[in-house]
Amino acid sequence: MDTSILLIIAGGGVLVLVVLILVVFVLQRGGSGRRATTSQSEVTSKQGKAFILPPASPTMRPPPMPIHEDTSTLSSQVPTWSSGAGGFTPAGTPVASRQVIDVTPINVVQRLTQEVAKLRSNGYEAVSLAGRPDVEEYCVQIRVARSDGENVSIHLICTDDYPIIAPQLIATMLGFDACGELAEHHLALDSSVLRSWNGNSSLLAVVNNLLGLISYAQVTNQPPTQQSVWAQYTERII
Repeated sequence: MDTSILLIIAGGGVLVLVVLILVVFVLQRGGSGRRATTSQSEVTSKQGKAFILPPASPTMRPPPMPIHEDTSTLSSQVPTWSSGAGGFTPAGTPVASRQVIDVTPINVVQRLTQEVAKLRSNGYEAVSLAGRPDVEEYCVQIRVARSDGENVSIHLICTDDYPIIAPQLIATMLGFDACGELAEHHLALDSSVLRSWNGNSSLLAVVNNLLGLISYAQVTNQPPTQQSVWAQYTERII
């Protein structure tokens, strides 16, 4: 066979091979572009769903500066300095020549007023204090919201022996009774601060202790009452 014919056949084969390679390359570029477009749309769709946030649930506000649950900065006694002829005595003076200190127990209403101020300064805003007209008994009510959005009322009931005697804890939550009427349901709550109460303990320590327990507290078997605990204390103080 003539050499020129062989060269023509070889050249035609190379040309066909180049054309096939170009066709395959073009097809691959088109397919990857379609896959990239599809992948991008899926990512966009997923991201779009991720930014649809559920409505925020009301939560309890923890105090910004919690204190140790078994201690209090409030004093159960008020020191009264007697007025001597020598005036103020320096700390380095011998004991025999120092002024005499008269320690007087603090009034229960004054102490509870300080406790309420301490609660409010630590982030608990819905705090009230009231007394009963028939007995010397006082109630400090603290209203907080559970993580599920339900409002809880913490009642700390103090007698005239407070803070020597620990307050009584009653926690309630509004709901409907068997007759469909709005009533107070009692919650099963216990505080380790109340169990180990002493004269230096505080209501702030009790509420701080209860803060992590309220969301899990269950309703007791006690029948709900239509008269609220707070309604019994008609003498509003704060």
